[in-house]
Amino acid sequence: MTSVAPQGYTTVAPWVVTDDTGGFLNYVAQAFGGEELARVATEDGAIGHGEIRVGDTVVLAFDRHED
Repeated sequence: MTSVAPQGYTTVAPWVVTDDTGGFLNYVAQAFGGEELARVATEDGAIGHGEIRVGDTVVLAFDRHED
């Protein structure tokens, strides 16, 4: 069986939705030695997509939207 996940990613990827994704990414990097892979800002300055690798897992995150 071949994996449907992109190389370097696990089959199941956890998502975290926060009010401060930048702070979350910074915390995970400092507290758990995470390696930030992506931080994409939206037009309003929120983080629309973030990725951080901790061990062999990539955690995906984005800022919560009101809607």
